[in-house]
Amino acid sequence: MFNLTNEKENIIDLINFLFEKRIKKEALSFLQSSISQPIVHTSRMFKLENFCTSIVVPLCMHPKNNNSIICYDLRYDPTNLLQMTALEILEIWKGKDKIKDKPFVWKVERQLMLMRLCKEFHTKNGYNQPFDWMVITKDIEKLTGTKMAKDCARNKYEHMKKLWKAWSDLRFKVTGTGWDQSTGRVTLDDEWWDRLKKVNIFNVLCHS
Repeated sequence: MFNLTNEKENIIDLINFLFEKRIKKEALSFLQSSISQPIVHTSRMFKLENFCTSIVVPLCMHPKNNNSIICYDLRYDPTNLLQMTALEILEIWKGKDKIKDKPFVWKVERQLMLMRLCKEFHTKNGYNQPFDWMVITKDIEKLTGTKMAKDCARNKYEHMKKLWKAWSDLRFKVTGTGWDQSTGRVTLDDEWWDRLKKVNIFNVLCHS
């Protein structure tokens, strides 16, 4: 996938790879094809002291949640797990799989629904008026027929807002970047690469 002799192309490929995998369907497809292959995984489930990141190995699809894949954290010795029978593993899993509420799945159409309801709220109440998340949540529950956690809609909105700002800054504000309409990808000039060699890439993307 990566060209060992071309640093610039490697980083461009990495950025585009991560950008494409931001979509849950693409990420799930990639993980399904990576079963039993170690991958780097960043999640808030991991401690901050490890930068919320670990190397894990995907094992199989979750038996009940189609949006989840069971993984093993390779920071820990898997010897005991490998010596256990399937029934023993199942007994342990049953004790950890008691989920009271089914998680709300943010499909693309539901994300668009959230944006539409937020826009309608601003149109009706003015852009200076804070969102009434209780009303928006009830509207989504009514339209989808699915219950939501208290702050589910608010948290999703804030997450999407951060993603949009990062993408918008990369495209319009970071010096040395552009947009190739034919490929739908970000382009970077030599000045940008010179800056990249001097500072951390995340500082370039987040603070330029």
